[in-house]
Amino acid sequence: MKWQDFWPKLYGRANCKTSYWVTRYFYLRGLGALYFIAATILFFQGPGLIGPHGLAPIQNTTASMLERFGSMLELQKNFPSLLWISAEDSTLYIMAGVMGLGSAFMVLGFCNWIILIVMWICQLSLVNSAWPFYGFGWETMLLEMTFFSLFLCHPWRWSLKRVRQPTISYFSIFPLYWMLFRLMFGAGLIKIRGDECWLNLTCMDVHYQTQPNPHFLSWFYHQMPWWFHRFEVGFTHFVELLVPFGFLLMAKVRWISVLITILFQLVLISTGNLAFINWQTIVLCLIGLDDRFWHWILQKKYLDPNLSKESSSTHSLCNKALPAIAMLIVLSLSYRPLMNMISPGQRMNESYDPFHLVNSYGLFGSITKKRFEVVVEGTLDEKVSDQTVWLAYEFPCKPGDVNRRPCWITPYHLRLDWQMWFSAMRPRLQEPWLLKLGEKLLQNEARVLSLMSHNPFPDQPPKWVRMELYLYEWAPSGSKNWWQRQRVGEYLPPIRLR
Repeated sequence: MKWQDFWPKLYGRANCKTSYWVTRYFYLRGLGALYFIAATILFFQGPGLIGPHGLAPIQNTTASMLERFGSMLELQKNFPSLLWISAEDSTLYIMAGVMGLGSAFMVLGFCNWIILIVMWICQLSLVNSAWPFYGFGWETMLLEMTFFSLFLCHPWRWSLKRVRQPTISYFSIFPLYWMLFRLMFGAGLIKIRGDECWLNLTCMDVHYQTQPNPHFLSWFYHQMPWWFHRFEVGFTHFVELLVPFGFLLMAKVRWISVLITILFQLVLISTGNLAFINWQTIVLCLIGLDDRFWHWILQKKYLDPNLSKESSSTHSLCNKALPAIAMLIVLSLSYRPLMNMISPGQRMNESYDPFHLVNSYGLFGSITKKRFEVVVEGTLDEKVSDQTVWLAYEFPCKPGDVNRRPCWITPYHLRLDWQMWFSAMRPRLQEPWLLKLGEKLLQNEARVLSLMSHNPFPDQPPKWVRMELYLYEWAPSGSKNWWQRQRVGEYLPPIRLR
C-alpha cells in the first residue's frame, strides 16, 4: 500500500464516501441545546450572583481590574468581555435573551457564523469576568466547542440542510476530535496522578457521598458492595485512558469508542448532578459518528433527503481555506495543552490565551474523603445568647435538611450550591462573596433569595446571621432520613448589619 493511501484506509474512506452532513445536523442542534441551558442559568441566577446587587458584582471586579491594568484597552486585551462595559441586571437579561434566541435557532436547524460568533462572545464575556461563578472547566469547554464549530457552518447561509453548503472535510472536524481526545485522556491522566485512591481502586467508596451535588440515586450507588466500586474505578480507567485512542483510528473502531464513551457519560449522569459537562461530552461525541453510522442506524427513509444529496457548492473559501485555518489554529495552540497533559505536574481545566481556544481539561483529580457543609442560619432576636433560636436557610440542591430527598437537576447547574461545596472544604470563611451572602440575607435581598429554596424570614429580615460547619454522611439503609450530620464548629460567627 502506498503511503498516499494510508490516510483514507485508516479512516475507512477507500471504498465508500465518508461525509458528516447528518453528524453536523445533530451536533449543532445539540450545541444549541447546551446554549439554551446556559442561557436559562444566566437568566435565573445571573442577577443574584454577578449583578450589581448580587454576591460578586462584576462592577466591583471591573474597578479593581482597571486599577490593575490601568486602562479599559489593556483590560480588554487580557480579559475580553462586554460585561466590563456594563453589567447591570438588564444587561444580563439581554445577554441571556440573545443566547436563548440563538439556541432556539440552532435547535430548529438554523446556524451560521453570525449566530455562533454572537453566542461565543456572550459566553466569553461571562468566562472572562463573572468570577468565581463562571470559573469551571465546562465553561471554557463550551467556548472551544463553539469556536471550532464555525468550520462546520457556512459564513452566512444558515440552514443546516446540505443543499448549497460547503463540503465538510475531516480537517474541518479534526479540532473537535482532538478536543474530545484531550478531554477524556486528560481526565484519565489527572486521576492516576492526583490521588492514590484512583490507583488502589477505592475512590468510589466515598465519591457518591462527597461529590458536589449528589442526587437521590447517589445514595443507592453508595450502598453497592466493595467489588462493584472497584469495578467502577477500573472501568473509568479503561474509558479515559485507553478508549480515547480509538477516536483517532478507523471508522468502526471510532464508532465503538464513541459509543462506549456515551454510555460512560450516561452512567455518570445517573450518579450525580455534575452540571452539564456530561451532556457536553455526549454532544461532542457525536462528531465521531460519521454519516455512514447514521444511515446504518436510522436508514435513509428517516433522514432528510437534502442530507443525502451531493453538495452543489464549490466555494473555495469554505472547502479549502477554512479547514486549513482550523488545522493551523489547533496545531499552533496545542503545544502547551499537550505539554501539560504529559507533565507530572498536570493541572486541571487550564486556559492559555484570553479566548480559551485550546484548553486543558480534567475532573476529580482528587477525591474529597469527607463531606462538610456550611449551614446558614438567621434569627430575629435582638441579642444573641445560648437561648437564641436559629432558623436555617435551605438551598435548592445542597444538602441541608437531613430529611429532604436529594434533588435531580442535571443538566441544570446551581452555581451557588456548587460554590458552597468548595467553601465547606475550608475550616473558616475565606471568600468575600460568602460574607456578602450574609449581608444580603440581612437585607432580604430578593435577587439573592431567589437562589435559595427556603427563606425562614419572609416577612422581615433577620437581625443576625451565622454559618455553622457540619460533617454530613449518608444515612444507613433503613433510616427515615437521607443524611446524618454532626456539628464540627463555627464557620462564621453571628453578624449583623450594624
